[in-house]
Amino acid sequence: MAANFWRAWWAWLICFLATIVISLFTRKKPESELVGLVKGLTPRLTDEGIPWYKRPVFYAVLSLLVLIALNIAFW
Repeated sequence: MAANFWRAWWAWLICFLATIVISLFTRKKPESELVGLVKGLTPRLTDEGIPWYKRPVFYAVLSLLVLIALNIAFW
């Protein structure tokens, strides 16, 4: 198991160093190409105009209620 640990350590270190070296030698992409890919450059969506039954919060609460009901039923 110690050999597996050391192999994993060296693989992580080589990957980390390769990432740094590659990023130093590549050109930075313009922000216009990163829109939609990077969270900070993507405009936020709102829930306005979406019916209540199509919003993620509705399904989160519904899932929580089903989970609580099943926990009580199978206690």
